[in-house]
Amino acid sequence: MKYIVFGTGGFAREVAWIVESAPSLSQDLLGFLDDDQERHGSTVNGFPVLGGSEWIATDRRASCRERVFRAV
Repeated sequence: MKYIVFGTGGFAREVAWIVESAPSLSQDLLGFLDDDQERHGSTVNGFPVLGGSEWIATDRRASCRERVFRAV
């Protein structure tokens, strides 16, 4: 199962850390989403900021939309 964390703040980083800490989940964290365009293309906890909320609707991996952690 693939995961995305929506948000890049402190709580989002903690959620990602929890996902990373679970051996069965860590390699399935795709990255983060944030509507702040200045964060797009950067990394958080070593994972990319893939884009904003539009990423879910437009990316081919949008099938993982049910598995988005909203951490804002």
